[in-house]
Amino acid sequence: MKKIILAFLATVMLTVSASAVNLYVDTAKINTDVAPVVIEGRTLVPVRAIFEALGATVEWDQSTKTATGTKGDTVITIQINNTTAYVNNEAKTLDVPAQLVNNRTMVPARFISEALECDVTWDQATQTAAVANETKGHQIYVTKTGKRYHYDPNCNGGTYYEATLAEAMGRNLTPCEKCVLK
Repeated sequence: MKKIILAFLATVMLTVSASAVNLYVDTAKINTDVAPVVIEGRTLVPVRAIFEALGATVEWDQSTKTATGTKGDTVITIQINNTTAYVNNEAKTLDVPAQLVNNRTMVPARFISEALECDVTWDQATQTAAVANETKGHQIYVTKTGKRYHYDPNCNGGTYYEATLAEAMGRNLTPCEKCVLK
């Protein structure tokens, strides 16, 4: 019986650790009180964390369980358990609705980020989601074994391959001092 319980606990621990998701906006890791999760193949993140990390203000209407994020001229409205969200009053269908996880409103990271005109990448190997806000449009270059990421594919005469922001952040690479964005 002890072996069965231990095997069950080991399986649960592996499942929990495998579902841990890292979230980055540009090169800053976003730490949240409730960790981002993958549900039905979509990364859900705490609503306030993603909106504020992208420079948006967020309001919560408890009576309708609706979050509204505003950045410049863009207004996003998303409601718990509703697969219809709105961007500037235009209805958009979500693959996965906003939902409560551990008493926190969790929203699809890609939907919120792309509605705010950011690019989103995912690195399966490290379970990392990365949102390019200020770094949008900049390519990142790395080597398989290097410790740094580069914005210049010819920096230091190296042989680099184009990578995603999620891969670079998921591998905990640091920026090259020579070609870092200013």
